[in-house]
Amino acid sequence: MDKIDLPCIDADARLNDAIALMKNKGRSGVFVALPSGPRVLDADLILHTLREKGNLKISAVKPRLATVTLPNKRLAARASSTAKARIDVQKHMDEGRAVYAVARVVGRTAHILTRHELYGDAVRGAPTMWRCKTDPDHMWLTVDLIQPGNKCRDDGSGVDAV
Repeated sequence: MDKIDLPCIDADARLNDAIALMKNKGRSGVFVALPSGPRVLDADLILHTLREKGNLKISAVKPRLATVTLPNKRLAARASSTAKARIDVQKHMDEGRAVYAVARVVGRTAHILTRHELYGDAVRGAPTMWRCKTDPDHMWLTVDLIQPGNKCRDDGSGVDAV
C-alpha cells in the first residue's frame, strides 16, 4: 500500500487543462470526482485520449483502473498505522476491484491510497511530455516517441517539450 497526493480537477475541465495541472503540480495523474464515482486518471491515458478523440472534457475519459472512496476517514488515517486497518482498506479496495482509494479531499488535493506501491509510482512524478509540431493533439511521453530523433509516433513530425 502506498499514499499519494494528487491534484483535483473539475469534471468540465479539458484534457489540456489536466496536462497543464499535472505539469504545474509535478504529478503524472489527476483526481476527478464525478456523480458516477471517483476517478484517478494517469498521464498516459490522458495523452492517449487526447490523440484519439481530441481535447475532450476530463469527465469523458474512461479510467483503466478502478477507484473507490473509503467508507470513513478514520479507516484511511489508521491504514498505515495498524495491520488490521491496512487489511480492512485492502479488503474494501478488493471488493470494489480498485487499485486506488480516496482517503479524503482537502481543498484541491486528493489523498489517495494505492493497493500496491507500483500504482503510486505510476502517478507520483512529473512526466516529460512532448507535443507534435504539426498536430497539437499529438502528445507523447518520452518513452513513446519514435527513435532516433524524438519524433511524433503518428506522423513523424518534430516535437517540442511541454
